[in-house]
Amino acid sequence: MNIVALTWPMFVEILLRTALNTSDVFMLSGYSEKAVSAVGVVTQISFFLVIISMMVSTGSSVLISQYNGADRHQDSAKIAVASIYLGLAMGIALGVLSFVATGDIISLFGLEAQVAQFGYDYLIITASLTIMVTLGIIFSTILRAHGYSKSPMFINLFAGAINVFGNYCALYQPFGLPVYGVQGVAIATVFSQFISAAILWYMLRDKKIDLPIGSVFAIPALFIKKYCA
Repeated sequence: MNIVALTWPMFVEILLRTALNTSDVFMLSGYSEKAVSAVGVVTQISFFLVIISMMVSTGSSVLISQYNGADRHQDSAKIAVASIYLGLAMGIALGVLSFVATGDIISLFGLEAQVAQFGYDYLIITASLTIMVTLGIIFSTILRAHGYSKSPMFINLFAGAINVFGNYCALYQPFGLPVYGVQGVAIATVFSQFISAAILWYMLRDKKIDLPIGSVFAIPALFIKKYCA
């Protein structure tokens, strides 16, 4: 595969991840202008959390690819497992920090009361469950490092469709449902991220990618040494 064939699916995947928040803002425009303002502001925080989550995946991708290229598949598998656990730990830490600090973060923007409340309702749900984004990015990275560059792109496209449908259900009362507003949109976003991560995990297992999950305690020293080098 040439460099273009490897990179364009990753580029599209990143666009799809950022498009989740964009679709939230767009669909909220028919619900409340203040909700649009609030979510438009706090998506900066969501994007920042995605960037932090990508820090682990970037180093992991390089190391896994190097080991695969050198036919050191056992070491490659250890790096992949270490990156999953490191991503899990980072996702939990970011989620707890976000849950505790969301109110303070919102206050920094100096928003009026109603806009601030909408921002809080959205961020407390999406940021507190950052772990879904972090694991999804890690799983995508492992798949790409093993040559499956298009699968994560299509999975995230499917997750985006779920998010749009969830937003529609939360805002426009199909099937006689009540209006769930900003909180419903946030739940739809997190649910789509969960579905994406779950399908990506299934793909890892379906492609028979070796992941010795149970051997995590034998891995961290190797990973940290290589990752920080």
